[in-house]
Amino acid sequence: MPLEKARPTVLPAPDANLDPERAARPRNRLVVTPAVAAEAKSVAPAPRPQGDALAPAVLALQGICVQIDGHQVLSDVSFTVRAGEVTALVGHGGAGKSTALRTGLGLIRPLRGTVTAAGQSVTGWPAYRIAQLGVGYVPQDLGLFADFTVAENMALGARAGPIPPQRLDWLLGLFPPLARVLQIPVWGLSRTACEMTALARALAEKRSLYILDMPADGVTPHTRAALSTALSDLSLQGAAIVIATRDVEAAAAFAQTAVLLEAGRVRWQGPPRTIADDPALLAALLANREGAQ
Repeated sequence: MPLEKARPTVLPAPDANLDPERAARPRNRLVVTPAVAAEAKSVAPAPRPQGDALAPAVLALQGICVQIDGHQVLSDVSFTVRAGEVTALVGHGGAGKSTALRTGLGLIRPLRGTVTAAGQSVTGWPAYRIAQLGVGYVPQDLGLFADFTVAENMALGARAGPIPPQRLDWLLGLFPPLARVLQIPVWGLSRTACEMTALARALAEKRSLYILDMPADGVTPHTRAALSTALSDLSLQGAAIVIATRDVEAAAAFAQTAVLLEAGRVRWQGPPRTIADDPALLAALLANREGAQ
C-alpha cells in the first residue's frame, strides 16, 4: 500500500479489554492509583547517582507563555528534560500539559519565552525542523492512520529506512500482541492494540528525545508494564523522555523528575515520589488552583 497518500485519522472505540479503572476515573482530575503504586515498587526509575553532574539538557522551555483564542493557557512555564532521564508533566485535565509538549515540538508558537532543543534555540521553528533533530512523539489522540496496517503505521516512525531487525525484535518483545496483527488495518483493532501501535511507531527509530502525551493513563497493566520497560531501556541508551500524565503514581513509577502544572503554571518540581507519598502536600500545592471547577 503506498504511504504517500495521507488518510484521515480514525480511531476505534475503546474495547472491553481496557483497564477497568479507566472508565471509573474522572477524565479531568489527578488520580493516585494503588494498582500503579504496587507496580512502582518493581519498576521504579533509577535515581541519578549522587555527586554526578547534571546530564545534558535535550529540551528546555524557559518562561513560556501561550495564548490560544485570546485565553492564557501557559504562564511563565519553565522545565528541562535531560539525557538519560524521564520527566513527567503531572496535572489535571486542562492544566496545560499537552500545550507545553506541543510548544516544545513547535506545533504551537509561544507568545513569550524560549524553547531550546539539542543545544540550540528552536523558538519559532516549524515542527518538521524540530522533528529532524531526533524526536519521537505519541500524541494524546494517538495519531494513527486507520486504513494503514500496524506494520505500515510503525514504518512511518522509521524515517531513515526500514525498521532494523534488531529494533523490530525489541518492539515486538515489548508488545507481543502486535506480532499477530502486523498486517491488519488499525481500524479493525482494539484500543489497546492501537495504543501499543502508537508507542511502537514512536520507538521505531533511535532518537535523542521522546515526547509521550498521556501514554500511561488508563492503559492495561500489560501495556503499562511494557511502557515501563521501554522507558527504562531508552533511558539506559541515553535518550531523554518527557511524558504527560494525570496519574501521580504513574509519574512516580516512570520518572526521576515531576513538573506539577495547574492552570497553566508550574506549581512544583521535584522527585515525583514526594507528592505521591504525601497527599497533604499535593492538596496544599493545588489548594489555590485558578479556574478550578
